Amino acid sequence: MQQPKVFGAVSSQKLRKKLDGYGIDFNVASKVGTIVGASGLLIGLGKLRGMSGVCLMGETAGFPIVTDPKSAESVLKVLMKIKEPSDIFEELT
Repeated sequence: MQQPKVFGAVSSQKLRKKLDGYGIDFNVASKVGTIVGASGLLIGLGKLRGMSGVCLMGETAGFPIVTDPKSAESVLKVLMKIKEPSDIFEELT
């Protein structure tokens, strides 16, 4: 696998628009499936309570026992591109 992709899910289209241009693939649901576990639960519950949320996930080989540091590096590179996080993660009402 070359450089792992970064997949994302957001609780609002407004937040997705703010994150466009950072190399995040927000169309993963149509290709792979749904987000389960704590990642999906926190975004869903946050949305129900009026909070904005984003989940960034690095592409992995799919072996749950094997760690994937290159995947983590891909997510960190995306986070480092965001120079002013407050511009994106401010109150989104």
